[in-house]
Amino acid sequence: MSPGADGYLCSALALPVATGHEIVLGRHRAWTPRLALRWLQGQAGRLADALDPVPGHGPFPAWVLRPVPTDAPDPGGVIRAWLRDHQRQSEQLASLRAGDHVSVIARDAELLYALCAQPIPAEVPRSRNSTALSTQARASAP
Repeated sequence: MSPGADGYLCSALALPVATGHEIVLGRHRAWTPRLALRWLQGQAGRLADALDPVPGHGPFPAWVLRPVPTDAPDPGGVIRAWLRDHQRQSEQLASLRAGDHVSVIARDAELLYALCAQPIPAEVPRSRNSTALSTQARASAP
């Protein structure tokens, strides 16, 4: 876990380009950077399969699927490419351990898709004595 982190907030989001509102597709609290990355990988596979189904695999019959023009945005392909990029994932794991935010972003004509993980800042516990001392200091101030 990165210093000062109390876990990692992981999100799968869709953001309509026109409005910018956030649509939460999934959210998870992971306890380690590795578990955060593992959750992102699972969501990436799920999202890629939904955006770009493979004929013969999944809920859709092959005859209802149509090829997308090669010049069209391919968010499913972008996400699948990230899934195969183990070097980038290793770098993102190191970034999470260092306390940085990581993300995978893909876009089509209408939506921006984001898979993100970020450290949750740990609250600094305040002892009773520090609270009592600060109260006394304020009471004795002119």
